[in-house]
Amino acid sequence: MDLGNFGGWYMFAKIKTLKKAILNLEKDLTLCEKQQFYNDMAYIRNLLGELEDEFNVSIEAFETIFKTTDLEIEVDDSYSKQLELKDFDIGLEVEEFIPDTIDEDFVYELGKSRVLNELEFLYKPINKASIYEGNYLERFSDERTSQLMKSRSINQHNEFWKMNQIVKGNVYGSVPSELLNNDSIETLRRFGWKDVWVKIHDFGAIKVSMDVFISELERKFDDYILLYEEETETHLVLEYQI
Repeated sequence: MDLGNFGGWYMFAKIKTLKKAILNLEKDLTLCEKQQFYNDMAYIRNLLGELEDEFNVSIEAFETIFKTTDLEIEVDDSYSKQLELKDFDIGLEVEEFIPDTIDEDFVYELGKSRVLNELEFLYKPINKASIYEGNYLERFSDERTSQLMKSRSINQHNEFWKMNQIVKGNVYGSVPSELLNNDSIETLRRFGWKDVWVKIHDFGAIKVSMDVFISELERKFDDYILLYEEETETHLVLEYQI
């Protein structure tokens, strides 16, 4: 496993944004655009700071997993008995406490989630009124695949989405613009795909049942995709500002 697949796809996208900003800086210098040069320099400094912070978080989580492989975990006698019951008494039902209501701490956490990044995507609009009619989603999926193939962006689309497990969402076709070349972007636009900015929220490890969490997400976000990073046990929400 490498850091590139360790929840770091947003860092690679930000690096591409950084490359574009440096090209703009070169253009400012060529045209002697003093104020724009200073603006782009400030933007680049900010990007570098964010990249450093995000890299430190990712590398710390990455190293923590491998540092724990040789640890010996001590378990007291009372807990050992619980483990024995769980492992060998297959018929025994142990009820796990999962809150079925949203407490104040959870609402606070949901409202204060950390925004990791904001990226520009292309998305394929859906007719929300028809989504549950007949085979609408099946036909939508076939059309989406066909358009991605014709625009030569199917590989970038698939590589991006296989990095994380999709849990829930109501956006059924999208891909970061940074991963595509200009020809692919223009082709998708001709097919009716739209530009949209997407905020990436980090919720960490949630403390309530998934049903409760999703219910609150649907109240907070109109258009979103919930992702789960298995390596870090982190939940990310892509908020599409449609």
